[in-house]
Amino acid sequence: MSFDHLHAADSDKYLSYHEAIVIPAWEKDQEHLTGLIRVLGDSIDRTLENSNVVLDRADPLYITLVRVVTEKSAELARITYDNVSVFGNNNTPQPSRNRLSTEIATISTAFDRYKMAQVAAKTDTNKIQDYEPSVNMLIALIGDLDAREVKKRDISEYMDFLHQLPTRPPKAIKSLPPQEQAQIAREQGLSTLSPTTVSNKVKHLSAFFAWCVEREYIAENPCTSIKKPKRKPSNSIENDYTKEELEEIFKLPMFTNGEEPLRADFGAAWFWLPILAYYTGARPKELAQLYRKDLMQSEGIHFIAIRDIESDQTLKTPAAQRKIPIHDDLIKLGFIRYIESLSATSRVFPHLKPDSRGSYSYHLSRRFSERLKTLNEALQRKKPLYALRHAFKTSMRDAGVSEDVHDSITGHSGPSVGRQYGKTSIEATKKAIDLVPSIPNIEAMLRYRKSQGLC
Repeated sequence: MSFDHLHAADSDKYLSYHEAIVIPAWEKDQEHLTGLIRVLGDSIDRTLENSNVVLDRADPLYITLVRVVTEKSAELARITYDNVSVFGNNNTPQPSRNRLSTEIATISTAFDRYKMAQVAAKTDTNKIQDYEPSVNMLIALIGDLDAREVKKRDISEYMDFLHQLPTRPPKAIKSLPPQEQAQIAREQGLSTLSPTTVSNKVKHLSAFFAWCVEREYIAENPCTSIKKPKRKPSNSIENDYTKEELEEIFKLPMFTNGEEPLRADFGAAWFWLPILAYYTGARPKELAQLYRKDLMQSEGIHFIAIRDIESDQTLKTPAAQRKIPIHDDLIKLGFIRYIESLSATSRVFPHLKPDSRGSYSYHLSRRFSERLKTLNEALQRKKPLYALRHAFKTSMRDAGVSEDVHDSITGHSGPSVGRQYGKTSIEATKKAIDLVPSIPNIEAMLRYRKSQGLC
């Protein structure tokens, strides 16, 4: 008995089945390679690691490997579909290509599905939680509409309303409906959300609605072509520190005399995390979640592998996967010696505990900010470790390092697809890293650490 007719008659059905199992909508062209790596990367990385193979995700060989795995997965999907047809199980639910014509997806329902998809793709949970208030605010203003009914004018009115909301209101005000919050802000002359904050909230909505378009819940993204608010001249509290401020910070006894924080035990992270932020430009969360096995060596160069192979590791974007060479000063200060003292399976900073959102850096960053305030209130930042990351970027620019290279170090994606999938050699990034000037008061740090046998 021949089953050839099944393949001829059901070709469209097979295509839907194949896409649903193996290749989601974002993998239909090369521009979506990042999403494909996000889905398959963890399994491939574990296999490579078990085989003692070091291969960067940006390496052309790695990309070829991803495509081969995808092709084999497609073959498996075809075989699976054939088996379903052969055994007569024609009741298997098939994905619909026109869900919008029959299914009403409210904003909240669509966002619940968006969150599930992001969790499955191992997106940074902080990013998901940042988006939720933006979506909830939209629902509070226009109602939980069918997502198809959201128009550009709704987004414009949303932006206008956000400008009326108070900045960091106390709990008593924050618990009120948004309209009442805006009224109190007007009556009491409270400071309101900045253009940057409003723009970021619209970006959150845009990312969500772009996903809805991709999943065919809506026909177009209502956030596109919306005029963005003009930014005020930057005086952000997260700007990098000046040279004079850095000198003041790194005179602290926590760096020169082993001072521990009061009523907290951050272990070695209290010393190392600010210094690593200065010398690597990495996000504090990336550094705080490192494992011993994320410290590697290639061609005689020690480097930190920023990745998300463990369940408690997350990255902000796919571009955040990278290698950061270790500055010579870090080696002099004893960082490699410290790493070698850890067990093979240990986290680099085992004393750090995650907050409710899974961030290992939150508590230390907050305490570090408080410590700086006791030294000089002008040094306090909302996110002081990020201010040190900004100082690193300034060092790169001052040293004349090309944007491509310092973006590859800090984990920023470039504007072009070609640059996104390009690769900067470990030798080039090492040369750039070593252009970062020595941290202020490094001699005092070295004297103390040598006296304690730490370097």
